[in-house]
Amino acid sequence: MPSKSPSDGRPIGMKVYLALFLSLVIFSIKGYSQENMSTESTTPREVYSKKSKSSTEDNVQENLIIADTWIQDSDYVVGPGDLLNVSLGSMSSIRIGPDGMVFFPGIPPIEISDMTLKEAKKTIKQKLSAIYDTSKIFITLASTNLFKVPITGEVGNPGVKKVNSFTRVKDVIDSSGGFTRYAIRNKIILIHGNGDTDEVEIANYFKRFHDEDNPLLKFGDRILVSKVDFNKPLCVIRTSGDVFYNQLDSASRLTDIYLQITNYSQASPPRYARVITAGGVIQQIPPNRIFDFTPKDNDTVELKNEVEQVFVGGSVARPGGYDYVPDYTPSQYIFLAGISPSSASTSDIVVFRNSIPIDLDVIYKTGIKPGDLIYLDRQKLDVFRDYLSIVASLAGIALTAVTLYFVSGN
Repeated sequence: MPSKSPSDGRPIGMKVYLALFLSLVIFSIKGYSQENMSTESTTPREVYSKKSKSSTEDNVQENLIIADTWIQDSDYVVGPGDLLNVSLGSMSSIRIGPDGMVFFPGIPPIEISDMTLKEAKKTIKQKLSAIYDTSKIFITLASTNLFKVPITGEVGNPGVKKVNSFTRVKDVIDSSGGFTRYAIRNKIILIHGNGDTDEVEIANYFKRFHDEDNPLLKFGDRILVSKVDFNKPLCVIRTSGDVFYNQLDSASRLTDIYLQITNYSQASPPRYARVITAGGVIQQIPPNRIFDFTPKDNDTVELKNEVEQVFVGGSVARPGGYDYVPDYTPSQYIFLAGISPSSASTSDIVVFRNSIPIDLDVIYKTGIKPGDLIYLDRQKLDVFRDYLSIVASLAGIALTAVTLYFVSGN
């Protein structure tokens, strides 16, 4: 039986329950009030601002990681807009001005234009050593600034491109739509802000992967992609669906030309190539000589990944498609299909081009073309005689093998 309060006669347990209930209500009200006050004191703009600040700090840290990881002090050239973190007891952020100067209190401006990051660090430390302990000076690259580089000439989309100090010449060419069919792809003109020019041979970069063959861009640089000069030696390169004009020099091997017209993509080499000279002579290039071949002035080089074929059918041992060879006659193709040319009369040969029979006199003057069908229409007796000849030859080989076997056994 519950005990009673000596004053009012109510059970003591009831008072305890009431006190606990009131405590819960008070704490709930207090918690709600604090939460409500906190919400009211932070506007949506301030919440966004806090998130942005946190995000900015993360981005700065990311830039620092990238800079420390990927930039070599001895390779990277600092430029206007780059941000340096300089520790002089406390961290300070110093931005390089448009004139290549950085400013510190108490000393004259320091010029670090066109210096590598390593040289810039050394120069700044030397200047600050007059008033600071150099052992406590730490300098890092915090971030790089965007600057504009114009590109003109034979690219798909010339204009002004925004780049940073990580950008190389080939990156700008790619972002500008690549080369046109008239571009001199291997010798790019790089014009610097001081008027000096460099000739960039991009093809060498993909041979030996030296950075000087695909340099980093600097503030004030301009890129010019020149057009082929039709008054100088050149050749025409035809691929499936496109035509390119290539300026020739003494070292214009087909290897280098193909690398250039495929935009240095390391694409699979073509399986088939032929050359049509300025005089109209057609020359088939064997697969093992395709990339050692050096075109001559006014040559047209056709490159294809699918080998062009001539088809042989009718009364032959191996009907089907055979690789196109420009100088081959119909009889030579028939020989590839298993019939001796001496046993095939020209009166039995019919050549179809686009399903239309062509006169053999025309064929022997102009030659067989890729896609032609050479049909050998012979009498059954002639066919039987050929097969009988083949069987006789096989029987002779078998008889010789058996004779050698028994002779060696004895």
